[in-house]
Amino acid sequence: MTDRSDRWEAALCHRDRLVRLAKAKGAGSDAEDLVHDALLKVVQQENVELQRMGSYLSKTVSNLVIDHFRKNAVRQRLVQSVDVDEAGSPIEEGVLERMVAERTAPLLRELPKDVKAILEDRLQGMTWRQISSKLDLPVSLIEMRVRRESARFRSRCCALVLDSY
Repeated sequence: MTDRSDRWEAALCHRDRLVRLAKAKGAGSDAEDLVHDALLKVVQQENVELQRMGSYLSKTVSNLVIDHFRKNAVRQRLVQSVDVDEAGSPIEEGVLERMVAERTAPLLRELPKDVKAILEDRLQGMTWRQISSKLDLPVSLIEMRVRRESARFRSRCCALVLDSY
């Protein structure tokens, strides 16, 4: 296990290469921000081996670029699906947030009751361990259940957005 300063030193020597990688993958002006996010993510993980830091950072940057494209694609679809007034004024973020909320609300209601209860407990600040004690279930089981339902929810949200175009 290495300390944080060693991980930062190992990570920063890859920075220029990572920016070039992000730009090559199409991140453009967001390349610097995506690399910064990747550096923060990787350095915070104590179990990263310094010898593999470069490849791990490359994979993280690649994944962040893909996530960035997906996020922008969904946002663009939402913007295009809304009628813009004659003057062509830009759509406010609040309008987009309301649209997303309106489209996802039915999906949230379909979540299983136990997962809703777990998520409500998390929103109230409870830790996984506290929820585990409350439900008398292993932490790993609770986390796995929430992860699975979250993946299903994300999949249905993506399908919902794509089906509306």
